[in-house]
Amino acid sequence: MAEFESRGVDMNLDFESLFRQALKNWPNKIDLSTLQYATLDIESYTIKGLGKISNEIKDKCVGTKMEVITRTLQGALYSVIHATAKTVLKLECSSIRPS
Repeated sequence: MAEFESRGVDMNLDFESLFRQALKNWPNKIDLSTLQYATLDIESYTIKGLGKISNEIKDKCVGTKMEVITRTLQGALYSVIHATAKTVLKLECSSIRPS
């Protein structure tokens, strides 16, 4: 299994390791209760503060050896968290499955 170093942290290139490492950058709990600009059917909406959290996390990856992989995985986590807001008011990030 290939290993890479990103800002002094050894990272395995297996999905489980990448996922666990990416999840560590997110807050333990995220408040999803404030939907902004939501349509009546909740098909389109934003979550207050979620974009800022996501951008701050992704910005930390810029310039690292694992930038492309890490930013892509962070974007996927954002999408999962965003979609969860349709039905959940608060999310514990440790409850997100890697699969």
